Amino acid sequence: DMSSSPHSDKHSRLFLGSDSWVRGSRSIQRLRTRKHRHPGESTSMMSAAVYSFAHGRASAAELAATLALKHERIESHTFPDGESRIRIPSAAGTAFVYCPLDRPNGKLTELMLAADAFRRGGTRRLVLIAPYLCYMRQDKAFHEGEAVSQQAIARFLSSLFARILTVDAPLHRVSSIA
Repeated sequence: DMSSSPHSDKHSRLFLGSDSWVRGSRSIQRLRTRKHRHPGESTSMMSAAVYSFAHGRASAAELAATLALKHERIESHTFPDGESRIRIPSAAGTAFVYCPLDRPNGKLTELMLAADAFRRGGTRRLVLIAPYLCYMRQDKAFHEGEAVSQQAIARFLSSLFARILTVDAPLHRVSSIA
C-alpha cells in the first residue's frame, strides 16, 4: 500500500528515498489493478492510463509502456493574455498524471486545470507522478512575511491528487512535509 512509506501521510502522500521509484512502480502496479467500481459505473471507467503534457511526454510514454497502460497527451493551449486552456482526450477511472515540476509556476496552473477536467470527465482517482517536486526547499519562514512554500505547495497538490509519487523532493532539514 502506498501509504506504508515512512515519508508519507494522509496529507502529503509523498514517497522519498533512493528506492522510491522502484517502490512507486510497484505501487502503481497495485493501484492500476484495483477495482474501484461504483454502482452504475461502466467498465471503461475502471481502466487506468498515464497522461502527460508536452513536457515529459517521452518519459511518460516509457512509463506507460513499462506498466502496460495507455499513454494519452493532455492538450494545453496558451491564449495571447497568458491564460491556458487544458483538454484531456479521455478520462480513465485512475489517471496517472506525469509532470516533472521543474520551472513550476505555469505547470502548477496546468495541473490544477487538468485535475478539474479529469474530475468533470469522471476520473475517480488522480495520481501525480512528479519526478522532481518543486518548492520543497523552503521549510520555514526566514523573514517575517514570507510564505513557507514547502507547506503551501504540499497542501495545494494534495488537494488535487489522491497520491503524489516523486523521486526528487529537495527536503533539507525535514524528512516529511506532514
